[in-house]
Amino acid sequence: MKKSATRDRGNVELRRVEEVMIASLYDDPPAGFARAIKTAKNYMSDAKRPRSASLHAWLACAYGQKYRWDHDDGAEKKRLGDSRDHALQNVKLALDLDKTWKGVLKGTLVSDGGDNDLSAFKDDPVFKALLLSP
Repeated sequence: MKKSATRDRGNVELRRVEEVMIASLYDDPPAGFARAIKTAKNYMSDAKRPRSASLHAWLACAYGQKYRWDHDDGAEKKRLGDSRDHALQNVKLALDLDKTWKGVLKGTLVSDGGDNDLSAFKDDPVFKALLLSP
């Protein structure tokens, strides 16, 4: 099979994964964010598959939702720290791939309603430095 056909098939698969992830973020928690995280992990288990800024941005949002859910459920600090670290790592990966995602991710950090997936980190200095600085 030619490389371009393989690449095209990989991009179609990536788009499907992204669609499932974003739709899952609007489903009720915890099932919604759990599905988004599982979908991304399954896809990324093959290191040869293409990545995108949106894949990592949506994954960061899923971990932001997970953090808020776990926090409200009284989860231990380690579990919260793991979710925070995964969210932060995926914000960084999204921005490394495409800086234009900064505005979208900033919106999810500062919003009190609607798409507020990262708002649990609005007082976190590392998230603020990444998303609120010029």
